[in-house]
Amino acid sequence: MADFNEQLPDWDATGVEPPASKKTAGWQPDDKPPADWFNWFFNRAYKVMQEIRTVLGGHVDAAAPHSGHETPAGAQTKASLAEANAKNYTDGHAGTKSTHGVGAGYYVAKTSRSDQLPAYADIQDKPTSFPPSLHTHSGGDITSKVGSASAADSVPWSGVSGKPGSFAPSAHKSTHASGGSDALTPADIGAAPATAGGVTDTMIGNRTVSDAVPPTGNTGTITILFSWLANMIKSITGKSNWRTAPATTLEAANTHINATSVHSATSAATANRIMMRDAAGRAKVAAPSASDDIARKSEVDTVQTNLTNHLNAADPHAQYALDSDLDAHKADTMQHVPYAIASGSANTYVVTINPAPDAYIDGFAVAIKINVNNTGASTINVNGLGAKAIKKPNGNDVSAGNLKVSSIYTMRYNGTNFILQGSDAAGNATPADILSGKTASTDVGDITGTIPSKSAQTYTPTTADQSIAAGQYLSGAQTIKGDTNLIASNILSGKSIFGVAGNAVDGSGMKKFASGSIPRSSTTVNIREYDNTSSNMYDKYTVTVSGLTFIPSSILVIARTSTYSEATIYQAAGVIKSTMGTMRYISTGDNSYDVTDPIYINSTGFCLPVISKSTTYNWYAYA
Repeated sequence: MADFNEQLPDWDATGVEPPASKKTAGWQPDDKPPADWFNWFFNRAYKVMQEIRTVLGGHVDAAAPHSGHETPAGAQTKASLAEANAKNYTDGHAGTKSTHGVGAGYYVAKTSRSDQLPAYADIQDKPTSFPPSLHTHSGGDITSKVGSASAADSVPWSGVSGKPGSFAPSAHKSTHASGGSDALTPADIGAAPATAGGVTDTMIGNRTVSDAVPPTGNTGTITILFSWLANMIKSITGKSNWRTAPATTLEAANTHINATSVHSATSAATANRIMMRDAAGRAKVAAPSASDDIARKSEVDTVQTNLTNHLNAADPHAQYALDSDLDAHKADTMQHVPYAIASGSANTYVVTINPAPDAYIDGFAVAIKINVNNTGASTINVNGLGAKAIKKPNGNDVSAGNLKVSSIYTMRYNGTNFILQGSDAAGNATPADILSGKTASTDVGDITGTIPSKSAQTYTPTTADQSIAAGQYLSGAQTIKGDTNLIASNILSGKSIFGVAGNAVDGSGMKKFASGSIPRSSTTVNIREYDNTSSNMYDKYTVTVSGLTFIPSSILVIARTSTYSEATIYQAAGVIKSTMGTMRYISTGDNSYDVTDPIYINSTGFCLPVISKSTTYNWYAYA
């Protein structure tokens, strides 16, 4: 194994490979990668460098690491031998002239007669160059050889054109005149000796790595392996290339991650600093000012002191009443209303409340549950202070039935009488003014209504009038039936039903009729017109009617002025003759037309041509 100057950075912890998304995005500012990611990178880097060292060591230790290459000296020997062989052959070929001659018709033939040899200028269609495939020569034919040239005429190696610049290992050893298959030794090609450390930087040469190539395996050339390593270094440092130093080292990052005190953390209440507990597990904060700030011990102690003082105070809740205040409040019949159930007979009620009032005072209040209906003016006696009249808010005595058994009434003393509260039954309504079953309180007491209620009803028109009686409440919808057949075409002309005037013509099969007035169109349409001699297309104004409920068999459209009249006539039977004698459907007095688009007659209306002298037309349709 070859010797290396530096020791491999052994790292056996395999770690965890970062996800592909992180390899693509790279490290970002403030990233804190897991330790397992660092372990994975260190382990991969160690494995790659170990593999590179193993490959280089094996190359150096090989017995013949460059057995397939030719040395410059061996290549030169082979070239010189090839040149000598070529010279010997061409010299012999050039010296044999008997193989060249000319026959009849100026053709080249083998001859030994000198008189048959033509002059070169006499040869027709001779080529300008002679590739080896066109002729062959034996060595004896060459009379002038390179080797026989004088030293001054010899061609040096540098003067040989087209010679190879290098000789591939496939060439034979320089010890062979031609051919050869024995292997070249390292010494033949000038290879370095197969010893440890024998491969120098000059032999390896420069290599260019690319940190853009992510690792895909564990085997590759030196360039590939170092490119993978450069890519991994760049992904760890987060820089734009593998050569730029990282913002911090992995060791520093690891120290920072494991540090118990980082970023100038302190247990003191210092602004914009990370809070850290001290050795006793305590930390300080500034005095709270917002509702959600952290409370300090001093604030908590203050609250505890206030709470203790509050609990020990004789009257900790000055804003609240004492028991004595409650007793006084209970006895205050002006601020609250005591309740009692009445006794005694009708119209003379007696109640007892606790605490007992000392006297009637203005505003004194009491709530009483009546034990028996009153039959007229009534009094009340509270705790034996004396009977006082019960009055309505309007000052009148209560009437019979105003005080009902088991009902509760609140009343206040006005210095003279007890006045009913929240009740002022008054009014002049009578039972006939109120719905049946409903009650009301009036000056004369409670009354029950007698107005009847009428529920929903539907009325179908007949030949006689129908009415809804007065003096009743319509509690439901009153509906007068309608009928879709109530239209003019269903009513005889001259008759009217519920305000709808009929236009149906009396006769066999109830002939139908409709009429009206309508303006002509503002634009023309192109239709086929028949005149005296031919059929042609003309632009005509039209009238368009809609809303019919039958298909007309005859239609008359007419306009009259003080100076002229014009008419358009349509008959489904086609009895209108043109001047050409042809039976047509439509006539405007001077011409006839077929019913073809855009002219039409159907069950909802029609469109007919008109002479254009008037703008408004009367129409009459029959069926």
